[in-house]
Amino acid sequence: MRERALDNAIQFQDVTVDGHKECYSFAVPYGSFSSLISTRQVESDRIVQLALGLLKYSTGTILTINENVAALTTEELNKLRMRISVVFPSGGLISNLKAWENLLLPLEYHSKLSPALIHERGLTMLERVGYNGELLALPGHMSLYEKRLVGVARGMISDPELILYNNIFDGLTDSEKENISTIITEFHREKPGRTSLFMTSNHEALKEVAFDYHVILKGNEFHG
Repeated sequence: MRERALDNAIQFQDVTVDGHKECYSFAVPYGSFSSLISTRQVESDRIVQLALGLLKYSTGTILTINENVAALTTEELNKLRMRISVVFPSGGLISNLKAWENLLLPLEYHSKLSPALIHERGLTMLERVGYNGELLALPGHMSLYEKRLVGVARGMISDPELILYNNIFDGLTDSEKENISTIITEFHREKPGRTSLFMTSNHEALKEVAFDYHVILKGNEFHG
């Protein structure tokens, strides 16, 4: 096993993107329960795309789980992404797929589990997050909270090494936010070395969550 670079799960060094003035330099430690506060939500979205190799950058270096993203082939990038989960503001649900179909996508595409085991794990995850909505509901008929619950369950179902929560608390009630925070905190602690990063441009949305590491955007650069 290769030695982890500076013991970081994500490391950006002097990263710039054509057409944008920001320069990103920050690191997120392995195993940390961390927050990244940006000035605009579009910047959080951009960080996710860069970390996953979905957006090309002009200068600098990005290491994600100790892999130099720019140097990876398409096949290697796909393997890297299988070790990562992302929970998006809308839950990241595909609009023409039902809640149950959205939930099981990561396992059906990337695991070798039998259909019976995939079904069982899906039910377990929905029970864990407390989803009581219709399994066959389309995202357009689900509440924001229900979308977030399914998105969180889908993010956890593949047991990722790194999980990125992108602006998942905005628009929720205090009790809804507390429930999701409890679920993902427990999930983080279950696997030694798992890294959980919460990204938002709304600092108030994270004020009740106990983080052990923070990355804050200052001016045009991220400093962690």
